[in-house]
Amino acid sequence: MGRRLLLLTEDVEQLKDEISKLKRGDKFIFGDYHGPIEWRVLEKSYGNLTVISEYALDCKPFDEGYGDDWDSSSLKEWLNSEFFNKAFSLEEKSLIEKTSVGKVFLLSIEESMDYFSSNNDIRCRPTNYANSQAAEPSKNFCDWWLRSKGDEEFSVVCVTPEGNFELKGYYTDDFFFVRPAMILSISDQLELRF
Repeated sequence: MGRRLLLLTEDVEQLKDEISKLKRGDKFIFGDYHGPIEWRVLEKSYGNLTVISEYALDCKPFDEGYGDDWDSSSLKEWLNSEFFNKAFSLEEKSLIEKTSVGKVFLLSIEESMDYFSSNNDIRCRPTNYANSQAAEPSKNFCDWWLRSKGDEEFSVVCVTPEGNFELKGYYTDDFFFVRPAMILSISDQLELRF
């Protein structure tokens, strides 16, 4: 398992310096959404950290309009507006990279397969707040959205409480847990991949 780091500064350069010491598997606190957000480092490469929340932070439909396309989904809009603005300070926002799938995004099935080593590793528990938003609260681990389309129309792949991929998918207007991911810029220089 990795180390845990509590970031106690709002200075951007100090944040970059502290975050740059993290390695794959390390966990750290960054931002606040109904409580401090704990993140796990999935990958460190070329001056960036790819991270995912250690816990599911909310419970939402993938798309309120029944669409199965990530780019036009209401969940992408929510993560990159309301969640982004509520969860991060100006200093924290300055470290979050804009990518082709958004500043804050969900992992694809391919990324999930690359970043997690086992069913146990990919399983996720919800925060108390997320659990309070669910129609059916989780007793332990929870189903959480990915951004990949499911096999059925108007469905999206989820990770099950057992750590499996539900490839058939769940209908996008259903409420499932949200585990955001993002890329943090930690250096202006290229670094070797770890």
